Amino acid sequence: MSLTLSLPTNFNLTSYEHFTLYSTIDASSTPKLILRDAELIHDRQNARVFRAQLVSPSTGLQHDVICKLAYEQRSMDCVATEARFYSGKLKHLQGVYVPRYHGHFVGRTDKGAISCIVLDYAGEELDVLFLALPIDFKRALICAMIAIHDAGVRHFDIRNRNVLNNDGLPMIIDFGEAEDHECERQMGFTENVAAPGASDFGCTELFQSCVDLRIWKPGKFQYLRNSIPVRFLYNPYRLAEMAPKSWSYEDALEEAYRAIDEHLRRFYPEDYSERSKMVERRRPPQRSRSCASDETSSPAGDDGCTTDVSPSPTEVTTTSMCKA
Repeated sequence: MSLTLSLPTNFNLTSYEHFTLYSTIDASSTPKLILRDAELIHDRQNARVFRAQLVSPSTGLQHDVICKLAYEQRSMDCVATEARFYSGKLKHLQGVYVPRYHGHFVGRTDKGAISCIVLDYAGEELDVLFLALPIDFKRALICAMIAIHDAGVRHFDIRNRNVLNNDGLPMIIDFGEAEDHECERQMGFTENVAAPGASDFGCTELFQSCVDLRIWKPGKFQYLRNSIPVRFLYNPYRLAEMAPKSWSYEDALEEAYRAIDEHLRRFYPEDYSERSKMVERRRPPQRSRSCASDETSSPAGDDGCTTDVSPSPTEVTTTSMCKA
């Protein structure tokens, strides 16, 4: 299968180049495809990206497509990697979470070796940061990421420029850095709860995506300029025991209540009252300050102190996302 291209060499469309490339699957000259009405949208050192019309003269079918051309070996290797995943592990996700794939073509021009990949046009680039995206889009993006990981692929470059808005739904592109992957996530996704630990969650890429999207609430809060795990959020007495010895217990306890209240007001405004009552119901412990201080460094309770069993923010009703 051949692909004949007529491409502008600049954004002003003042000059064009013409050449023919051949499919890496079927190197024969038939059937023929033609790329026309091309518009240069990205011009990088070793790669150019065009939006164009892909036409099949034999069938008359026409597609609105993106054509990515690579001119240097590393860039060509990245294009080949994309083609391998689109045509392989991601094939069943085409048109759903990744663009439809029309082929990988190679050849030579007067500039040397060249390769390209042709995909359906799949939406506009995001114009806001991940954290500012609508919640429905965030949920759909996490579902897309899960599907890609379940297909055995790790993207390695999830950022704004590689996620498109396709009529309100995400399309993930640019798998040039992707690798085969066996996902190690250990839990599902539940939004608006305190973030788990990265090691507890298991998959670093999905974990970081949730952090970037602000799917979770912070996993720590500030107390006396220290970052404290949220498992202590509902026990001001335990916090007071952690204060430096230069603080009186009464002042440390007052600061603990203030820190807890500030965190709840900022990150849990929707059920602030319910969570505040969880703090208020906490009874003063029947133990010494030194015992509790030792306990924070020895959570197993080997010194005879009991470990903290404060309610976790994850115990409050939340919205589940895509299942693991």
